Amino acid sequence: MPEPEFVDTHDSFTVTLRKHPTERQDSASAGGADLVAFCSVPRSRIEIAQFLGLESVPYASRVYIAPAVREGVLRMTLPDKPRSSKQRYVAAR
Repeated sequence: MPEPEFVDTHDSFTVTLRKHPTERQDSASAGGADLVAFCSVPRSRIEIAQFLGLESVPYASRVYIAPAVREGVLRMTLPDKPRSSKQRYVAAR
């Protein structure tokens, strides 16, 4: 998490807390450089979230998996059914 920003003016004091870094990281390295290696065999969204140390599977999907698929780092095993419970993600070769 980025450091908070403090702004002290003559008549006010503001603190800004950010949830995410201001600079976007590459999705494969954002969750750890081993994400692509981890997905050398097909993995479910739940497995990927657990690997990244996240409790929220939707968050892992939105922040890490979907961008990796868009960038071509990961590919879906069932591209015609992106929301399927049987969907797996594998490293693009």
